Parts: sequence; structure tokens; C-alpha cells
Amino acid sequence: MSFYELSCGGSCIPQRVEERRYVTKKDLEVVISSIACRLPGNISSPDQFWALLKEGRSTNQRIPATRIAERNSLIRGEFNGGNVPVEGGHFLNFDLARFDANFFGLSALEASALDPQQRLLLECTWECVEQAGCNSPKDLEQCGVFIGFMSNEYQDLSEQQGNALQMLGTSASAFSGRLAHFLDCRGPTLSIDTACSSSLVALQLAVEAIRTGRCPRAIVGGVNLTLTAKGLAQRANAGMLSEDGCCRAFDIDANGYGRSDGCVVMMIEGVPIENLEGKPHWGVIEANFFAVECGHDGRSAALTAPNGLSQQQLLARCLERLNIEKRRSFRCWECHGTGTALGDPVEFLALAKSLNSCGLAKGVWLGTAKANIGHMEAASGLVGVMKAREEIYWKNFK
Repeated sequence: MSFYELSCGGSCIPQRVEERRYVTKKDLEVVISSIACRLPGNISSPDQFWALLKEGRSTNQRIPATRIAERNSLIRGEFNGGNVPVEGGHFLNFDLARFDANFFGLSALEASALDPQQRLLLECTWECVEQAGCNSPKDLEQCGVFIGFMSNEYQDLSEQQGNALQMLGTSASAFSGRLAHFLDCRGPTLSIDTACSSSLVALQLAVEAIRTGRCPRAIVGGVNLTLTAKGLAQRANAGMLSEDGCCRAFDIDANGYGRSDGCVVMMIEGVPIENLEGKPHWGVIEANFFAVECGHDGRSAALTAPNGLSQQQLLARCLERLNIEKRRSFRCWECHGTGTALGDPVEFLALAKSLNSCGLAKGVWLGTAKANIGHMEAASGLVGVMKAREEIYWKNFK
């Protein structure tokens, strides 16, 4: 296939443009350069997250009255005429209105119209970029931006209906576009909403973009905030939430998940294999992304119901991309594990069958962070990646 552009200077003459071929680079490894996060329990770094996990703490708490104005009516079951007995969850315990608008080139009016999720993304992304040592504009010029999100509850709180700033402040495309604009990133820029898998799909797209030469590095993020009683009521009426906000993953008493606030941003980049040794990456050679796969349940009992066979096929495709030595090196597996009576058994059986078919079912540790910090929905995938990376770094599974 050939590509042409028009050069208009007196006459428009087609000029041939060099064709861009995207070929997977087999001698390239994708590694994590830096991680920034904001999680419940006043956690603002991977090290603090690991400390919480090691101590076995839970960040579950009652819904803060300052967060949701409808809290009392929600607990009494009066919201939307339904019975919504939700009392707990996992929340960021700081004022979401505190934001350095001037630093990010925004006026006070623009900042007030900006979804707090986008504010969190700006702050975490800047921290992540600094940690990665991207000090020159050239470092980010071809950087990609891939952001996972799903809820947009700030629209329901806005009192400025019809305001142009409010439109931009809550736009789905702006979740990634605003970061690229602020940092002058000109690589692939996407906002991804695939519900609870959003940040993992963002990661998969970013890894493939790096491996095929579309960008040398990428910012990958996920964000989630509980801002309205409506958002809680919708999930509770769908039978998704536990009453007390606890996630009892892989437990006989599992009765739903607790919603969680948070934001995780990673800088990932492609590094030639021969250059990996001794390079100070967060994802050193034993924590590379060897294989990433993406798929859908297809037809299942309901739109939101999991499909065990589809999950098993996806896992099999991912494992097939690894050689025998890498397959046998598995020691820990970070699961979705939301603590629902339907989802957990389906995930466990699909995983057991996939591992057993490869001879890996024995001696593999299974875990999930949701028992500690709840279900971060759109950002939950990157929380799992961050936890797996910490386990590898600290060699917790040996």
C-alpha cells in the first residue's frame, strides 16, 4: 500500500510519502519505568501499598458524609425509591477539591469544571513522568497515552449544565487528551472504557503499540472515584455490592464488592534486550510484560455475566505465547477476585483448567488486592499489575 500527500503551492501535486510499516520487534522488552498512585488508606507509593498488603490491613470504612451528600438517604434505602443498604467502601481521605490549577495551566473556573478523576490523573501522571526521568520535551514527544476509566459521575454533580468548560471537563476523550496536551505527547492517545477491565485493556494496547514501533514509551493509567449516591445505587440494585463494602474474595461468604477510589499511572517503555542488564527499571527483567492478550466473554448468561470458557481460551492464548521455561517459572497469579458469588468460582475454575493443561496447577499462589483496598473498577487492573510487580520485587512467593 502506498500513501500520498498533497503539496499545494500553485498547483496540487501528489507527493509520495514513505510507507510506515509496523512490525513486531522481537528483540524488544517492555518494562515498567515508574509507578505513581493514590489509593485508600493514605497510600501514595508502591512501597506504602506493599506495606499495607504485608500487614493485612483493610481500608474499608463508612461512606464519608463529606463525599456523598445523599449518604443518609442512601443508607435509609430512600434513594430512587429502592432499597440500597450500602454503608461502606474504600475512599481517598483528602479533599478532592484541592488541586494546583496554576501548575497545570488551568484557570480556577476551568479547574472547578474539571472532573476530579482528571485532576488525579494529572497529578499522578506528572509524578510518574518525573520518576521515569523524562526531563526533556523530546523524551515525551512520541509518547503514547492510554487511560482506562468507566464512571463519569461528576456530570451529575455539575450545576453548570450547558457550560462549555463542563463539557470538556467531563469528556471521555479528555481523560487521555488532556494529559497529552499538557505534556505535549504526540503518540497514540486513547481513552478506554471496557468497564472493570479498562486499565488492563489500556495496558495491552500500550504494550502492543510499543512492540510494533508506534511509540517508544507510553503513559498507562486508570482512575476511579465514587462521587454520587446514584452510582452506588445503580450497582447495589444490580446486586454487585456488599452491604458493608468488604470484598470477600474466594470466600464462601462472598456477597459482592466494595467500591474503591484510586488512581494508578505507569510509564512503560521498550528496551532492547541487550540493554536491560543493570538498567534501573521498576520492571526489571524478571518483571517484563512477556505476553498480553485481550478478549471478550462473547455470549453468556447476561451482558455482565462472566463466561468461563472464554476466560479459559484467553488464558490459553496468553500462555501459548510463552516458552516452556517461562511457563514453568510461574509462582504467583494475581486474580480479579471481586468477591462475588458468581464471578469468583468462574474465574477460579477457568484459571485452574488453564494452569492444569500446562502442568502448572501445583505450587502456584493466587491472590487479589481487593480484599485489602476494594474494587477500583476501571483502575483495578493496574492495581493488580502493581501488586504482582511488588511480589516479584520482594520475592514474596518463594
